[in-house]
Formats: sequence, structure tokens, C-alpha cells
Amino acid sequence: MSHSTHFCRRRCKFCKQVHEPGRCEVFQELTKLVRTKVDKKDIAPELQTLLFGEPLN
Repeated sequence: MSHSTHFCRRRCKFCKQVHEPGRCEVFQELTKLVRTKVDKKDIAPELQTLLFGEPLN
């Protein structure tokens, strides 16, 4: 069965658009904001791993 790959991709949970992984402008702006303006110790360890690569214990 042949069909457009557009229908196989998932919509981004942040911006509700279909795009390549890691290309969400909303997520990139949110990440930039959190990295610069939020006390890193107030961020959950799971999010620390997502944003910074490892927990900041």
C-alpha cells in the first residue's frame, strides 16, 4: 500500500504541527527560556535530563 508519508508522522505535542524531530520552534524557545530564566534546582530531574543532558544533583 502506497501513501504519503505525511500521514504516518505524528503531530508535535507542543505546536500541533508535523515536522522533523528536534525542529519544533516552540520547544526550542521554551528550552532557551528555561535554561536562562528558571532556577535549575526547581526543575524536576526528568526535565533536567531532557534540557541539560543529566540531572544537576
